[in-house]
Amino acid sequence: MGGVSRECSITELATRVGIYTVDEMRSVHFLAFLADCLTDRPDDYNENTFGAEITGGVYTPSTARGRMIRSTTYRLLHRLISMSLTHHKNSERVPSTDLYFLWALVTPGRHLNLPVA
Repeated sequence: MGGVSRECSITELATRVGIYTVDEMRSVHFLAFLADCLTDRPDDYNENTFGAEITGGVYTPSTARGRMIRSTTYRLLHRLISMSLTHHKNSERVPSTDLYFLWALVTPGRHLNLPVA
């Protein structure tokens, strides 16, 4: 930043950008929560299977669009992901990263460690 090298931990960065609050990080459960969070795409995640499940068709990243998602709740979640997490100029597209974030949001027991994911 500004030509100066800087270092901070993932949790410090997450606090500075507002992903976690200081109170959340002081919780006795915080480290267990982080340990349980996904940092890589797990073996049971398959973008083609999940994409087909939510659209009823074949998932092709280059042509996938939000309007193809059948559930209005999932379409809204995708729009929120697209506009706030991944900052796409065209929020209608559904690239692989957005699909993965959506899968993690709607799959019970799955949580993302956003600063790492």
